[in-house]
Amino acid sequence: MPLRVLHALTGLRFVAALHVLVGHLSGTFAQGWPGWAMNFVRTGYIGVSLFFLLSGFILVYTQLDPETREMRAQKGSPVVTVG
Repeated sequence: MPLRVLHALTGLRFVAALHVLVGHLSGTFAQGWPGWAMNFVRTGYIGVSLFFLLSGFILVYTQLDPETREMRAQKGSPVVTVG
């Protein structure tokens, strides 16, 4: 069964990672930026949370079998069940 792909959420995950990157670089390159841009780059920690939230959702969504609602194991990967 082919994996399902969420292009929109994967793109949003890229934007979140870019937000974090710009936040880290803002101390070096952001002198003289307008106030709204500085407010945006200072909130890079929100990009971290969004990135991990989307990554977890995408991983579960693509590996979940829609018919049985169980996780699929890829060849060679260990399967651990909890609960």
